[in-house]
Amino acid sequence: MAVSDSLGPGERAAGRAEAQVTEAVLDDDVEAMLWTMGPSLQGYELLVLPPYQRGGKSLYGPDDVDAVRLARSAGLNAAFLHGGPDREYVHEYSAGWVVEFAIASSAHITAINLTAMAKYFMARARKAVDEGLHDGPVEQVTLRVKFARFRRDADGAVTLKRLNIEGPAAAVTAALHTLLSSDLKPEDIAQSVATDNSHAELEASSQADIHNSQDAE
Repeated sequence: MAVSDSLGPGERAAGRAEAQVTEAVLDDDVEAMLWTMGPSLQGYELLVLPPYQRGGKSLYGPDDVDAVRLARSAGLNAAFLHGGPDREYVHEYSAGWVVEFAIASSAHITAINLTAMAKYFMARARKAVDEGLHDGPVEQVTLRVKFARFRRDADGAVTLKRLNIEGPAAAVTAALHTLLSSDLKPEDIAQSVATDNSHAELEASSQADIHNSQDAE
């Protein structure tokens, strides 16, 4: 599996979790909007980004319609990058029933955020199985995630990391844990370990939340 040599230790470790992690490029308009919002993402923990571009327009996928609802059901304060009137969607599904989506996370990461994002990833995989787009099991659904995350370095400088993470849902979730654990404060590390449930527990919890939630968008 190819992992760029320019990635940091966390990114290289994620590659060993059987998910392919490479550097990504964001569409110019998406990146400009993220920098305008800044590393706090205006108080949101996660933003759902449009993963596609057609004819110079950034577009959401057909299965992104429920993305914010799923993220909120997982425990994240989430929103779409674009407001309702400005969101446009492609109408075809990814070839081979790959679940493809894009997200951005703020510079402030906690153990609770990390666990909630893992639940969100598994919820996206579960949705594909529930809708008959993949035979399952959920842990083996292929996810292709474009992940932008703000980081505040030790010197106070803010950077925007842009990564592609692809592989089976369980491996991508493990890679996410490795990537984000490096951003946790020392006092959060123990909590992160304590709240890092098995993939089966995460998937079961996500499914229960989805079935009990109401549409948020």
